[in-house]
Amino acid sequence: MTGKTQCNEAVGPVYAWLFGCVGSVRMVCLALLLALGACHHDSDQAKVRAAIADAASAARDNDAGALAQVLSDDFDARQGVLDRRRLLALLRLNAFHGEHVGVVLGPIDVQARGERMLADFTVTLSDGGRSRWLPQQLGVYQVHSAWKREHGRWRCFAASAQRKL
Repeated sequence: MTGKTQCNEAVGPVYAWLFGCVGSVRMVCLALLLALGACHHDSDQAKVRAAIADAASAARDNDAGALAQVLSDDFDARQGVLDRRRLLALLRLNAFHGEHVGVVLGPIDVQARGERMLADFTVTLSDGGRSRWLPQQLGVYQVHSAWKREHGRWRCFAASAQRKL
């Protein structure tokens, strides 16, 4: 036997094993890609939940710009008492005075209603006793909100809250 033949005989099983493993790895990678692709598109309910979490984060951070991204142009709360412009101004005023509101979300229930979504959740507002602007509004609330797709995103167009505690 020549050295070349010995090498081919010794390497042959290694190549067979390696290519067999690579084939298995390819199958596993393909399965993972397919699974990730299926998970990539969040459900509309998940997108609304994420938007609610974004709104809570914006309120915590006094970020009116981030909150504006979650509210529709025709947002209305409390039957016309609080529109989009007034809510964003209130958040800016809170930031201007260095006030911060703690926001803790409870479970969020989202239901589809045709082209719209309804989301119900609890939210706890707190300030550690430091707020001058909103002390009477702190507490636990049950929130009912309505969502529509606007500019390719789910945005809240109506909300009402009932104080629980």
